[in-house]
Amino acid sequence: LLVMIASLLNAQDTLLLDYLYLSYPVNSVAADSLGQIWISGARGLEKYNFRKERFDLVNDKTFGLIVPHEGEVVYVGEVPEYSDNQNYYNLHKNWFNFVENEHNRVTVAKDFNGIFWVCNGKGLYRFRVRNLFKNHLPGKSTRGIYYYWNFLFVNTYEGIFRNGETILPDIRQADGEIFPMKDKLLILEGDIYECDQNQACKALLPVPIRTRGFEDRNPEINEFARAGVFINDTLWLGLNKGLGWWTKGDTINGFGPHAEFIRMKVFDDKIFAISPKSGVFVINQGEVKVIEGTSEWEVYDVLCSSSTGFLFFATKYGLYIWDPMDQKLVRKLTRADGLNSDLLFNILEDNAGNIWVSSFSGINVVDKGGKKVLATFLHEIEFNRSSAVKVGNKMFFGSINGVYEIDATLDLSDYLELNSNKKNYFLIGLYTLIGFLLVMISILIWQNHHFKLKMKELEGGSLQEETFIQDLENYVLQHIEAVTIEDLVTHTGLSRRTLYRKFLDNNIRPGEFIRDIRLNKAKEILVQYPADIAFAAESVGYSEKHLLRLLKE
Repeated sequence: LLVMIASLLNAQDTLLLDYLYLSYPVNSVAADSLGQIWISGARGLEKYNFRKERFDLVNDKTFGLIVPHEGEVVYVGEVPEYSDNQNYYNLHKNWFNFVENEHNRVTVAKDFNGIFWVCNGKGLYRFRVRNLFKNHLPGKSTRGIYYYWNFLFVNTYEGIFRNGETILPDIRQADGEIFPMKDKLLILEGDIYECDQNQACKALLPVPIRTRGFEDRNPEINEFARAGVFINDTLWLGLNKGLGWWTKGDTINGFGPHAEFIRMKVFDDKIFAISPKSGVFVINQGEVKVIEGTSEWEVYDVLCSSSTGFLFFATKYGLYIWDPMDQKLVRKLTRADGLNSDLLFNILEDNAGNIWVSSFSGINVVDKGGKKVLATFLHEIEFNRSSAVKVGNKMFFGSINGVYEIDATLDLSDYLELNSNKKNYFLIGLYTLIGFLLVMISILIWQNHHFKLKMKELEGGSLQEETFIQDLENYVLQHIEAVTIEDLVTHTGLSRRTLYRKFLDNNIRPGEFIRDIRLNKAKEILVQYPADIAFAAESVGYSEKHLLRLLKE
């Protein structure tokens, strides 16, 4: 059941649960200066063997405390080994008291591989941290994004920001794109602004923007510029009611369909103008053609894959993969295929050819052929349309919670291997659960059939437990000066774990059992010889100072 739950958790964006590494009680965990992992618990003090991938027993004192101290770890067992050092004892007195009473504390340690080890008193877990995303401007809803001159420019409802500082606070519509034009950066916010490297920004065209080329509208109308690209010394613009181009002067030349365009992209010197309601138009050498079928898909973004040549369309109904050579739809991916949402907004391609798609409910990663969904991230984040760009080895996606940056050179193989196993983990957990239920049903049938016999066994068991404890008590009294837990294991012929479980059934630990017998024997001696504390301590195997401390407690 735990495996099933873990397989369904969507914590892979930042923290990945690997698995429950140890299922027996673990009280504390710490890493030394070399990044080695040490734990204490039901078996005692253990050190992780990275070569053999297991824990080796170092000390059999159970449920001690591991205290990080000056880059190293200090282990305190059941009976504090450093009690002779009064300064150390005073410093950690509270830790000693805590260890005597509690075993449910949560501690964390990080090894030299960057893996986190976490214990909660019931077991030991391993976690792997994945910092896949870097968040800029958290809490701000963003649209246009561009990375230029080593600065991140972002269009928000609170103005235009450059590396977190506002440069155009009065522009708050957050609806236009940002892209370079020669040595300037253009910001489209209805009007068109150009900024230089020194943050100096000014309007590129006078307001209102004048257009010509549309016969059925006023040439002085203010055309809202939302999308654009700069290619071959010409600025191409997506307007609120058509397309336009500009080279110089104060007039935009209007052309094309009277549709609202939200994005423009360039692939192989062809301009792709995107209108959700009217489709995707390709501008090539003065000709404007719509891609067949796109007017019905409500497209928000398009990408021409550098590895396959396919066109990927982010639409309201899923991810469409189009073959431009054969002019046909190759396949379509939806939530049924593993996407976290059918409403997709932006598409980018990383250096390995994987396709990254932002959506209404996070980010998806699709393989280069568009055949399957490799991974999903940030399920709780709503991303915005017209808000993604790849510059060099950096990919940026805009959302209602700022901009998320991803390294385009990122090797996802390690993560994807873990992620692909999650479905296997779920099936394993499901089959295990079914098997567990079948076993439980069998046990219930067996218990019903042998009820009377079981009751007799239980009645006799209590007498056996009393005999078992009495036998151990006699053994400890006979060897009181130097008896250890390992001696009890040898005497009973049981394994250490079985012996420990039998003591737990009687609400006591082996170390406490031996200590209590020693203390009671010491008290009997002191009743007869009140002034001879040294004799009492020697008789039960303690130092005089150690016995005095235990008696005070």
